[in-house]
Amino acid sequence: MTKNLKKKLGFTITELVIVIAVIAILAAVLIPTFSEVVKNSKKSHDDQYVKEMNVTLNAQTVANGNVAPKTYEELMTVLSQCGLTDTANPFLLAQDLKQDNAYLVWYPNTSKIILVDTTTKYSLQFSSASGMGNGVIVYDNENDVQGAQVGYLLCSNGNADMKYVANLYYNYYVVAGGNISAFAATYNAANTTANVKNKAWAACINAAVKNNKQGYSYNTNVADKIIDSAKVQATVEYSCLPEGTTSSTDYTTLDNAVKETVQTSVRQFMATVTTIANDATTKETISGKTMKIEVPAGTVVDMTEVSYTPIGNAYRKEADVKSGVNATTSWDFGGLTFENITIDEHTFISTGAEYQTESDCDYIGGAYAFTYGLLGTVVAPEGKTVTVANVNVTGLTVNLNGAHQDVDGENMNAVSDMAGVVCGYTQGNVIVKDVTIIGNKTEGQKGTFKGYDGVAGVIGRAYANKTSKTIKLENVAVSNLAIEGQRRAAGLIGYTNSTVVDIKNVTMDNVSVFSKRTDGKTGSMWASLIGDTQNTTWTINGFTVTNSTATVDPLVDTARYLRQGDVFILHIQGGNANVINCTTGGMSINGTAYNGNYTAAQDLAA
Repeated sequence: MTKNLKKKLGFTITELVIVIAVIAILAAVLIPTFSEVVKNSKKSHDDQYVKEMNVTLNAQTVANGNVAPKTYEELMTVLSQCGLTDTANPFLLAQDLKQDNAYLVWYPNTSKIILVDTTTKYSLQFSSASGMGNGVIVYDNENDVQGAQVGYLLCSNGNADMKYVANLYYNYYVVAGGNISAFAATYNAANTTANVKNKAWAACINAAVKNNKQGYSYNTNVADKIIDSAKVQATVEYSCLPEGTTSSTDYTTLDNAVKETVQTSVRQFMATVTTIANDATTKETISGKTMKIEVPAGTVVDMTEVSYTPIGNAYRKEADVKSGVNATTSWDFGGLTFENITIDEHTFISTGAEYQTESDCDYIGGAYAFTYGLLGTVVAPEGKTVTVANVNVTGLTVNLNGAHQDVDGENMNAVSDMAGVVCGYTQGNVIVKDVTIIGNKTEGQKGTFKGYDGVAGVIGRAYANKTSKTIKLENVAVSNLAIEGQRRAAGLIGYTNSTVVDIKNVTMDNVSVFSKRTDGKTGSMWASLIGDTQNTTWTINGFTVTNSTATVDPLVDTARYLRQGDVFILHIQGGNANVINCTTGGMSINGTAYNGNYTAAQDLAA
């Protein structure tokens, strides 16, 4: 009898399970290996690409008599001549980087291109100080390195942002021939905001276009003059005087064309010295010097459409506070007036901000905290004094809230931790004298100065060095200004700690100081006409206040204030263990004189 044998048509379930398990094991072993191979291959490509560009750049520099490119346009011209840029657009590199989140940055000071991979420990912060919005500062997050040099971001990784911005550069440098007026005539800031995903970069580009149009831009020739002078002189005098004029020439007698020449010269100087002072490789050149601007008497510089960058570091590090390092520059502004300083909410670019936890800055979830003022961080070396003098500001519409901060391609929370019209943060012996701040020139109207913490009419925060700790305000006038903060707000100094404050011949008129939280928190709010103080000795000799108020919402009844009735003059922290001695020899409030010694336990009579 014949038996019917059935053919085996497939795997059994057990066999399938075994096969799948074997494949899974192989995948688990091989996929990471393949991924690592691919990753290494991409990195090898990018490293070789950077090496090729640096070799080419060095060869071209040697061939040019050892003169390296100084501007972004010069750099891209060199790379284009060597076939390293796109044939259709010399501002877009010929090859894309293979790695994700990798960027190329060129440093003009060292004439070197570096590869930055933000997936590791580095991050980029954008700065409008260099180029048409392609200025960047690379921060080493792992080692907490701040104050790095300003470089130029090259369009390299092929994403939509890079290609869009490369086209903007092409339109500016090639189509418009570097003529900012011709370029700006067709430039649409809203398009950049819509098309550049990285909002901090988009804001930086928009600011750079406006700055260039107003002449507020870095200039290599101006930089060379400043640095060469600083190498041999203690006082760097920079002339913005037109031919045939002196510092005693009346600015109002000049014709409009000459006035504009003076203003452009001042703006260009300010942008250039800002870049020098904020760059780690150049700031020591002017550290400890006195910068003096020479202008015709009564010069007024219109800052409309200028996105002003503070001079000096945009952060305060605890190590700096204790050691007194990073000595900065004294200033004599020659009596000039900066007019119409405007920052709209959500537009400020907080380049150089330092991350602070919620327990430190009291912002929900923590935030990048930055410094703002004509001068950012002002540090006087131990035993020395930094002076800021002879400057006026008229017309303030400043709102630092909602600032931009980019970290690893993401928009992060950024807050003004210390903001003063003159100085954001001071450390050591600092004198501010012969200064007038008029928020609004129209009688009865007020300008605005708004921020998060340490917001004040003159100095945002003031700290002591080991033994140097005197802050002096002399011949200072603040008027027609509304100052608003979410934590500390003050008419003169937002917050002082372990300092000696000397006020002499200071006036305040039509100033309102207001503190209110907008993030749902109710604590840590202080408002006063003079400041918020801890462990500080005050001497007041000539302080006249008229038509001014300080208000906290909601009112903190348990707070310790030196005050006249409901007007908060000085907020005092620390309780009886840290009694503040306030000696007044000439305080006048709304026409009523107050003299004598006051401590934390006393209020001025209503």
